[in-house]
Amino acid sequence: MTAKANTHRRKETTMTQAEFNQFIESTCSATIVDPDRPLVDQGIDSLGMLTLMVAIEDSLGIELDPESLADGRGSTPSGLLSLVEQPKATV
Repeated sequence: MTAKANTHRRKETTMTQAEFNQFIESTCSATIVDPDRPLVDQGIDSLGMLTLMVAIEDSLGIELDPESLADGRGSTPSGLLSLVEQPKATV
């Protein structure tokens, strides 16, 4: 039996921080005032975070590493953008 090839492709993501902030704002109906300030302090609750994660994965064609989100690296817009730029490979 032949192993099925991975067909999950990552879309090219070259966003500036300002563009990514706009993506967050339009997805979560929030205003990003500081990319280094936690998203929760900028009005994004747990449901908003879930909505944002799904939007990132669907819109950008990537799979975010749940461990990197749980350890706080994705708690700010700038941290989340760095995760988007280097997502965990899907298998």
